[in-house]
Amino acid sequence: MLSYIDTFLLNKAQKFTDRFQWLTGLTKFWVQKWLIIFEMILSWLLVVVGGEPVAYFVVALYMTFVSTLVVFQLEKREEQFLKGSSALEPEKLLDPEKRKGPVLINMSIFFIFLVLGSEGLDGSFCISAQGAIMILYIYVAACIPRPPDKSKMRQWYERALWWLNDALKPAGESALVPVPVRN
Repeated sequence: MLSYIDTFLLNKAQKFTDRFQWLTGLTKFWVQKWLIIFEMILSWLLVVVGGEPVAYFVVALYMTFVSTLVVFQLEKREEQFLKGSSALEPEKLLDPEKRKGPVLINMSIFFIFLVLGSEGLDGSFCISAQGAIMILYIYVAACIPRPPDKSKMRQWYERALWWLNDALKPAGESALVPVPVRN
C-alpha cells in the first residue's frame, strides 16, 4: 500500500515540477530552495508563537544554518545541471527504499502534531507544517529535472511585444525589428 502512495506522490510531484518548469523556465531546484526557505521561516514563526522561546530560538538558529547550507548546495547542483554537466550525481531519494524512512518520519511528525495541536496558530501547527513541507521537499528532490528550455511565459511575453510593436508602428512603415546583440 505504501508503495502505491509513494508512486502516486512521486508522479504528482514530477508532473508539478515539469509543468512549473514549462511555464516559468525555473527548474525543480528553485522549488526545492523555496521549500527549504519556508521551512526556515516556520522555524522562526515557532519562536514567536511557541511556548518555550529559548529552546525554539536555538532550533531556529540551527535550522537557519542548515537551510543556508542546503540552499547553497542546491545552487551548485542547479548550476551544474544548467551547464549540462554529466558529473551531476543522481538524487539519493530516487530509490523508493531510501525515501521510505524520511517520508514515514515526516508523516508521523505531521499527523502527531496535527492531532495534538490546539486550534489556531501555535507551536504544534508550525511543527506539523514543517513535517508537510519536508514531505514535499523529499518528493520534489526525487523528481528528474527537464532540460532547460524557453518558458511559456517568456514566449507569451515575446509574442506580446511583437504584437504591440506591430500595433504601434506608424502607418505605411515596417515594424521595428530587434537587432541581435553580439558578445
